[in-house]
Amino acid sequence: MTFLGLSQWKPRHLLAAWSAYWAGLALVTLGPAALAIMRVTIPEGAKGSVAANFGDAGLELVVKSAEVTTYLGHASVVSVALWLAAPPLLLWIAWLATRPARRHEEELDTQPVQLLRDAPISLYDRERPNEEKVDRN
Repeated sequence: MTFLGLSQWKPRHLLAAWSAYWAGLALVTLGPAALAIMRVTIPEGAKGSVAANFGDAGLELVVKSAEVTTYLGHASVVSVALWLAAPPLLLWIAWLATRPARRHEEELDTQPVQLLRDAPISLYDRERPNEEKVDRN
């Protein structure tokens, strides 16, 4: 298995890196909450409650078992937004900065393909006088 440098990444590599980051972030941040929720809800006869709140103070998750708080998670909306968006955005900017520059259209050897005979390639071709028009009868 070879590891590509950032400049050799294709968009699919970038998307895979973002997905791995978000999966890891979800595992690290929501994993302990998921375990606490499972301890309160799954066993037979378990008595507990789970409350999720969104308000001025941000996001909050409270898990209680028999009136004892077993998990309390709190995060502001800004910090959640930054954790979700900032690292992928910074990776995308670094990826764009390390990509090779594109060649200009004048340097390209390919000409646009004309699908229909005597049909203009674009609307701009209709405005230009067609000097090379050949009678094909």
